Amino acid sequence: MDLRTDYLPGLEFAEVQLEVEGADTVLVVPVAAGVDFLRGERLTTLDTAGQGTVLVRGALVTAAGAVLAERTVSARLSGRSTLTLLFSRSCELVECPLDGAPGATECQGGVCVPPDCSPETPDACGPAECAADGDCPPPVAACAAALCVEGTCFEGPVEGRCANGEVCHPTVGCLEVGPTDAGMPDAGQPDAGPPPQCATDDDCDDGLFCNGVERCFEGTCAPGGGAPDCDDGVDCTRDDCDDGAGVCVNEPDDGLCTASTGGTCSATGCQYPSCTAATCTAGPCQTAVCEGDVCVRTNLCDGDQTCCGGSCVAPGCDDGNPCTDDSCGATGCVNAPNTNLCSDGNPCTSRDECSGGTCQGGRPTLCTDGNLCTTDSCDPSTGCRFTPVAEGTSCGDDVCGTFSPCRGSCSNGTQTRFCRPQTCDAAGLCVEGDPVADSQGCAIPDGDACTTCGGTFCGGGPTQRCIGTCFGGCCTDGL
Repeated sequence: MDLRTDYLPGLEFAEVQLEVEGADTVLVVPVAAGVDFLRGERLTTLDTAGQGTVLVRGALVTAAGAVLAERTVSARLSGRSTLTLLFSRSCELVECPLDGAPGATECQGGVCVPPDCSPETPDACGPAECAADGDCPPPVAACAAALCVEGTCFEGPVEGRCANGEVCHPTVGCLEVGPTDAGMPDAGQPDAGPPPQCATDDDCDDGLFCNGVERCFEGTCAPGGGAPDCDDGVDCTRDDCDDGAGVCVNEPDDGLCTASTGGTCSATGCQYPSCTAATCTAGPCQTAVCEGDVCVRTNLCDGDQTCCGGSCVAPGCDDGNPCTDDSCGATGCVNAPNTNLCSDGNPCTSRDECSGGTCQGGRPTLCTDGNLCTTDSCDPSTGCRFTPVAEGTSCGDDVCGTFSPCRGSCSNGTQTRFCRPQTCDAAGLCVEGDPVADSQGCAIPDGDACTTCGGTFCGGGPTQRCIGTCFGGCCTDGL
């Protein structure tokens, strides 16, 4: 089973979940940060217990347990075969199936395709999305480039555009990441990725005045606008920004006063030995009048305004919209739509992004507290809600087996033993239990679980770790 994706392992997703139709287990494959899945990498080998048509559901799952992307792929296998799960960013806003094509239930390359579409069966996918890199739309971030890989568009990093210790996120740009465990077995949860960059806007402040403010969007720092406009509207000053002092600098330069009689630069413009209508001219957003030999120029903009295109406007042409990049152009303010991260004010949407000058809600917020005795929902006015169910409600069957009824939380009931080391704690969550001896059956006290199997069944051949269920008093491989 191979994976091909331009999502970032360890940063955007921490594991891949695989489920074969007809099997009673979900295989969880942790991924290491830094692995390049753009060209395809081997995830694992599945024993499908035979040949014929196989249906596999795959999902990329974040460190918090949310599903980042998922799809189902089917293939007719004969002997030892390779099957590739393909996830691309172009499918983020695509919902399948579309009207008129009920069989196209999956997304690949930004279009809806049938489940039998995969890199191994391109004829089932329809026309290719691209033939060369230039056929793909460019990514938002400058550190990334469009890539055409076997007919599908991806977004990949460009070497050298991010500093050491940074990774390129195709939407956000270069991100500094903390150390991960690189898959070491004794370092806790494998490659859960770095902690969030920020909790508040203050965490994102880079201490630089001249690049504006930085804001925190769902744990990621992104530009927030507000860069200072240091143009003072005086033609004979050289305008610059001083990060160290945190101020604009407007240095007078007499050399910019071009009258043959010679002039000096003042705070309002050039002054000459004698004042005439020819030399006493008003700059943008000014009036000018001779008072004796002095040209008196008066700025029309108050202290909270700046001059752009002959009009007094807010500093930096700021229109108060975080979804526009504001600047002063040759004829006036330019407020160009951007694709920055933003917040639409609805806690039930996540990863909101700017589009067309407005903030558009992203994917639904995943609300889950891991407690089978609460109903999880999201209220647009307050956010995630976890409402207790009535006491005595059945907890149902989970991977840990059958729980006792709800009394605030699920407690251990009659459990089905599993070959991997899982059992149920008092909160109704799956936790790892202690391994038991090879060949030991399932009739063992609560709190232990079958964790080792020999060969296909417990007891024979070399010991192996498998994922399966307890069957007939012994662990059997369920996949």
